Parts: sequence; C-alpha cells; structure tokens
Amino acid sequence: CVPSSRPTIDKPYRKPRLLLVGLFVALDIVFTNAGYLFLEASFVEMIKSSMPASVLLFGLAAGLEQRSGVLLAIVVIISVGLAVATVGEMNFHPVGFALELLAVLCGSARLIEQQLLLRYGAEGKLHSAVGLSPIQILYYQAPISFVTLLPAALAIGTTRMRHDALLKDALYVIETILILIAGGLLAVGLNFGDILLIDRSSALTSTVLGTVKTAVVIGVSWITFRNRISWLKLSGYAVCV
Repeated sequence: CVPSSRPTIDKPYRKPRLLLVGLFVALDIVFTNAGYLFLEASFVEMIKSSMPASVLLFGLAAGLEQRSGVLLAIVVIISVGLAVATVGEMNFHPVGFALELLAVLCGSARLIEQQLLLRYGAEGKLHSAVGLSPIQILYYQAPISFVTLLPAALAIGTTRMRHDALLKDALYVIETILILIAGGLLAVGLNFGDILLIDRSSALTSTVLGTVKTAVVIGVSWITFRNRISWLKLSGYAVCV
C-alpha cells in the first residue's frame, strides 16, 4: 500500500524471467485443478510426488545440479514408482493423468526459474549478478499469474453462475467467499515459504520436502472421501518418496 516501499527491479533483463515464473504458476494451477475433474485427490498427489525427478532434470539442464550416475538412478527409481502407482490406480483417466504431468512440468520449471532469479541472476551464471529477494519475486509473480488466470476464470465462472441455484442462497455465497479468501491467504503463505526455502537451499530440496505434504494429503483424502487405494498404488508411491 506504500509506494515508496514497493520492491523494484533494477535490471530490466530479469523481467522476462519473472514473466515466465508468473505464467508457470498460473499454468500449474490450471492443469492441477483441471486434473481433479478426472482423478481422485490421492492419485493427483501421488503424481505430484514425481516432481523431484523433473526438477532434477530441469536443474541439470540449467546447470544448477551436477551430473552423476546416482542422480540418474534416482530419476529412474522415481519414474518406476510413479508407473507402479499408476498401474495400481483403480480410477485411472488418461486425460487427467496428462494434465497432472503437465502441471508437474510447469511447477518444476517455475521452481528452477525462481532459483535462477534468487541466486544466479537472469543470465543463469553463478555470481553474475545480485539475486532478487523472495518478496520481490512474489510481488511481481502474483499479478502476472492473476492476469493470466483472469480471462478463463471470468469465462468459466459466469457460465456456471447462470445455472447454479445455490448462488441464490446468501449464506452459501458468504461461506464460499470466506473459503476463497482463506485459501488465498494460505496460498500466499505457501508461495512465500516455497521461495524462502529455495533461497536458503534449492529447488530440489523444496520438492523433496513436498513429499511430506503429499503424504498428509493422501491420508486426509482417504479419511474424507474414502478413496479406494490399492496396495500396489501405495507401494509405487512409497518408491517415489
């Protein structure tokens, strides 16, 4: 709210990378949420557990991780685990699976771009420039994602609102707005925490720690929705972790 305290970008060449980060965040949200229309929450999170492998591959391509046989073996094992979990999924849908894989790729690319901005400058070279701060990245990333999502949100939202009888219920509308605000605040906290973690460690560490969240979501999903989870599916997820 105070113009004088707003973060600025001193080097214009960083702006394209910030634009990419905002776009990847928006696409990650779109593909992830679209996948929920076809797949159960527990299986979605199991697919997300493959993200360390894609982050590792992107990190190798960007020069952030050193190539080694151990890392290659890790990627192969995670991929095998995901394949086993997929075979064990009782409600598998190819469209939903493809959407979630796209979400994983977008999320991985976002983490790598953020790490480059935090530590390596826009040129991707170590010590080539002073990196941006986490709050700078979040400050510019959020409005880019908002603008990217807004047209689709308006189009889909207005179409559904015309046929939703529940919108005539004032209590339902108020509860929905409060849920959206609470979710938004949690999302800001999550994004800021992610960027801080990448700043202190790396994009790969952030995704590995994300498997803890995945385990919680799978457990809560089963308790809430009683999704059918086979032992084969669980064993594949265990391999990913």
